[in-house]
Amino acid sequence: MIHHGDMPVREAILHTSATPFAWAEGKTNAAMLAEIRRWHVEDNGWRDIGYHRVVMPDGAVMIGRSIYEPGAHVAGRNTGTIGICMVGPGSPIGKPEDHYTDAQLAAVRAYLAELAKLTELRVVSGHNDHAARECPGFRVRSADWLP
Repeated sequence: MIHHGDMPVREAILHTSATPFAWAEGKTNAAMLAEIRRWHVEDNGWRDIGYHRVVMPDGAVMIGRSIYEPGAHVAGRNTGTIGICMVGPGSPIGKPEDHYTDAQLAAVRAYLAELAKLTELRVVSGHNDHAARECPGFRVRSADWLP
């Protein structure tokens, strides 16, 4: 099972890129991932992208930070969690399908099922469960997302 130091990974936290739908138009998945990484490294001063996975509008799951190391996606909650970002606006609070494609939502569910085989996954939450934010743009009910 995957651990971050002594802490087992037991939670996945969903995020949004907070980008308008038009932001993705004409960009490759690699270009979008590179741009998010640039924001985190150059703008935030982090050593790498904060998310472990970034899910693109076409459903591609792109690798960000290694799942074997803590992310940088929720202050105070990075150890023992996996950060999964979906490219989309994520605002205002609504339903998942208001902000993300069917392919993205299916890909997140499939990735969570894979993650559950490698971790002690018990909870799926949203960034908004841990901070005063709208991210990922909907209220995450763990039971709806656990495999």
